[in-house]
Amino acid sequence: MVLGEQLVEQQQNRFHSHAHNIFLNYALQLGLLGPVVLVFLFFAVARELWKLAKSSDRTTTMLGIAGISGIGGLFVQCMIEDVFVQHMALEFWALMGISLGYGMNRTGHVSTAGTAG
Repeated sequence: MVLGEQLVEQQQNRFHSHAHNIFLNYALQLGLLGPVVLVFLFFAVARELWKLAKSSDRTTTMLGIAGISGIGGLFVQCMIEDVFVQHMALEFWALMGISLGYGMNRTGHVSTAGTAG
């Protein structure tokens, strides 16, 4: 909501504090690079979840499918109302982190990037 006050002033309506689309919001607040970075970030998470979904372990497969469904549901919801702010964003990233961490630990594909050895 970086531009919230300016949008309210410009539109002369207190309910017009943001664009109701996640990509438009990021473009307004961060420029054209904002939505590109957002898509890249979600693509990277979805790619890792897809790896979990292709696992031979049933629990890990369900975890990957649930995570991909969560990303899809978020995008569908955020096309008409950007709910990806504050507590919803924190909850989403916490769930994605827990899911990816648990799934990768369960499959033994824990990344060792950045560790000495």
